[in-house]
Amino acid sequence: PAMLLDYAFRGKTFSSRVRISVFTVAAGAFIAGWGDLDRNALGYVLACMSCVLQGLYLVLAARADDSMSLGAQGLLYWSSLLTLPLLLPGALAEAHALAVYPHWREPTFVCVLLLTLLIGASLQLLLFLCTLVTSAVSTLIVGNIKAVLATLLGFMLFDQVRLQHVGLLGIAINTAGGIMYSIAKYLESNER
Repeated sequence: PAMLLDYAFRGKTFSSRVRISVFTVAAGAFIAGWGDLDRNALGYVLACMSCVLQGLYLVLAARADDSMSLGAQGLLYWSSLLTLPLLLPGALAEAHALAVYPHWREPTFVCVLLLTLLIGASLQLLLFLCTLVTSAVSTLIVGNIKAVLATLLGFMLFDQVRLQHVGLLGIAINTAGGIMYSIAKYLESNER
């Protein structure tokens, strides 16, 4: 969906090599899902919604930078500021439970909480930076490659994963699409 959204909101077009590689990634993900023995319709609907919303989020961030030249830090600032109205009701609902939380005075808890906050902010900043330096589609493809690696690590570490050969084929196709995308972008950068 990111390519379609990038075209719709920013008028950005993509080479046939990039379109084929992104289609290959998407086809691999679909085939991997088909080979999942624990199919869950709600899970797949939520995963698809997540993909569309993440693509929209990154494309709109790139569009905001196109029109206002905010940079990664500016995008992080405005994104954080604009999400406050969505998070505030939940925070207010949890205010009492947070106020009486027994671990606030423990240095280990506070350090882990601050470290988590720092990692989350850094991740978001790097996400915006990657989107601005490359593109929303490139950022999503990199995230997809990371997910494939995490999936393979999950296969090695956990016994509960139940996947048919079709699912493994889908992961292989997905990975091949990511490699094709990297090659396509490399060739495009050398053609300039």
